[in-house]
Amino acid sequence: MTNTDFNAELVALGFTNFEDGLDGFIKECEEFSKNRNPRPGSLTGFKELDDNILINKGNFVLIGGRPSMGKTTFSLQMFFNMYINDREKKPSIFFTSEMNNCEIMERLIVSATKIPFTNIKNGTLSPDEFHKLAEFSRKFAEDKRTFLCDDTNLNVETITKYCDKIKMEHREIGSIFIDRIQNIGTEKNFHPLDDTEENRRSEVTQQLKALARRLQCPVIATTQLDSRIEKRLDKRPTMRDIAGLGTVEYDANIILGIYRNEVYNDLSPSLGSAEIIILKNTHGFVGKIELAFLKEYPAFFNLSKNIND
Repeated sequence: MTNTDFNAELVALGFTNFEDGLDGFIKECEEFSKNRNPRPGSLTGFKELDDNILINKGNFVLIGGRPSMGKTTFSLQMFFNMYINDREKKPSIFFTSEMNNCEIMERLIVSATKIPFTNIKNGTLSPDEFHKLAEFSRKFAEDKRTFLCDDTNLNVETITKYCDKIKMEHREIGSIFIDRIQNIGTEKNFHPLDDTEENRRSEVTQQLKALARRLQCPVIATTQLDSRIEKRLDKRPTMRDIAGLGTVEYDANIILGIYRNEVYNDLSPSLGSAEIIILKNTHGFVGKIELAFLKEYPAFFNLSKNIND
């Protein structure tokens, strides 16, 4: 076998040599500079977060926090914003076993229209809020590319099957969101000595990571962190809190923690604000960014942005 044949065989197996990889990267950078566009990645809609992380195709992202921090609200806003910001409007999927599809839609509408949830629930919408609701309905009434799944018996194999069907129909998927990953099981049969909660969690995250790579779209999951956090003086999430979740600390490309001091202190000086803590980021920056959080919606907002914009 000649070197040319051998190299061709390696390429067919998925290998890329350094020369070709570097050439592709330089051409990509030249194209972005020419068009003055940033490198591609899914935009979360939160400017400071988007300035510091890059959610690429094939990435696995974890969002962790204690109860009432806003994990589901934050992930739903990311889900909606990433779909809106995708010029190609590739299909996006949101899985949850905690809420039904009607409850998911309520939260999506609240965050998208900036209408307080109590006004919707109590039927006290103002004329302007009715107009916002009508505009939202008109714009998305015929949308066939956002999928919500409230199956209460979800496991990672079922999620994979559903995503493969949608990929087959639409050719591409924009993003996959999974709320409460700790509720997701696996059909894998473990040896009795290996059948532990940690191994099962690891199996789920490894399969989701593989799914992201295979479908070439980001998979973003939320998880509830252990109550041991409550015993600490500083209750901000850390990588130590992720370490007990199996291999996810290694599987995830990006890990975000959500912290709102007002959950613990009604008189907190940081009322109406939230910290998004970038605990792991394969693209660089780790640290915290601040967002506004308004309980009456509830929703997260960029600090510099007027909520009515």
